[in-house]
Amino acid sequence: MIASATALLFSAATATTAYAPAAQAWPGINYCTFDFTGTPTVIQPDIKGFGTARCTKAPGSHAGTLTLDYEDGDHWTIAEFANNNDIPAPGHDVDFRVSTHCYNGTWRMSFYVTADGDKHEQHSEYRNVVTCENRPAKDSDPNGGN
Repeated sequence: MIASATALLFSAATATTAYAPAAQAWPGINYCTFDFTGTPTVIQPDIKGFGTARCTKAPGSHAGTLTLDYEDGDHWTIAEFANNNDIPAPGHDVDFRVSTHCYNGTWRMSFYVTADGDKHEQHSEYRNVVTCENRPAKDSDPNGGN
């Protein structure tokens, strides 16, 4: 259901063409993969990220985090994250969803997992967003100077 809903959302997005990067096996946990569902998706006034963890055999432990990151100068900053400790197993995929307020700029999703003591991270393709509002300046006073 997420894939079909996300496909519909991608077709309605106007900022860029989105595509799903290939699943990556996790080193040391090569029986598990994570698929990003495309690139970050704009659903005004938010930006959302989706992905699915799959395993051909259940690991003994699994702690995953999906993040939405924005490019901030010469580095990436985590805007929001979602944790999920459900254990993927055959016939039981684990879906991840994260959402935050959308600002213009370059966005990506990142996935971090520790399973059976092994750590892995991967990143989606990035997406340039131009259909949201501009990010407030870091030194601006949210109270209007009061």
